[in-house]
Amino acid sequence: MDKEQDPGAPGEKSIPPPPDLPKSAPPPSPPVRPDPPQGREPSDPPLNVTVSSGTSQSAPADEDAPGADASMANRIIAAVIDVVIGAGINIAGAYILAYIPGPAERLAPLLGVAYLLTRDSLPLLDGQSVGKKAMGIQAVTTAGKSLAGDWQPGLVRNVVLLIPFFAFVELFVLISRQEKRPMLRLGDEWAGTKVVNAGAKELAAAAPAAESDATKKSSGGDENH
Repeated sequence: MDKEQDPGAPGEKSIPPPPDLPKSAPPPSPPVRPDPPQGREPSDPPLNVTVSSGTSQSAPADEDAPGADASMANRIIAAVIDVVIGAGINIAGAYILAYIPGPAERLAPLLGVAYLLTRDSLPLLDGQSVGKKAMGIQAVTTAGKSLAGDWQPGLVRNVVLLIPFFAFVELFVLISRQEKRPMLRLGDEWAGTKVVNAGAKELAAAAPAAESDATKKSSGGDENH
């Protein structure tokens, strides 16, 4: 019978136990990313929208809107129509007055001139001349008030056109001021009027309130001083 080997017997090598190895840390878990919003890919760059100073994102104002500054083309066409109307009144008046004995026939030219002077203030036409009514424009005060029955500004803005060749001066002024708003000729400046697209009834209604507010502010400022 063989003898059992004693691991502690001399002459025999003992096998040492394996060393304790440090355990490595577990790998980090990947970060959780939120789901991208619908309609955009995660790789899409952020939108960069800039708005220049002095501009807005709203649509530009309609030049044909009521109360907007009338175009030069409409003003010229309206003036030509009014001149034709004035000439027609002159011819019709001369024909009618020819049957009246006396110097009444000499008054015929004055009828056409009277229309051209008062055309923007005639209450019968609601403050619109025939030409301006045809083109959808109207002469108003700088505050937006109608000239119907307001004879002084209507006469001042039109009497200068009776000066020989002054109408060409006014045409040159309008051409040179096309980019300026409101576009005023010399007669408008002297009369305190402007020409706008017709239909802005709210401007005429708001004009007295605006003038009274301005008066209150000015009087309040004077009292503070």
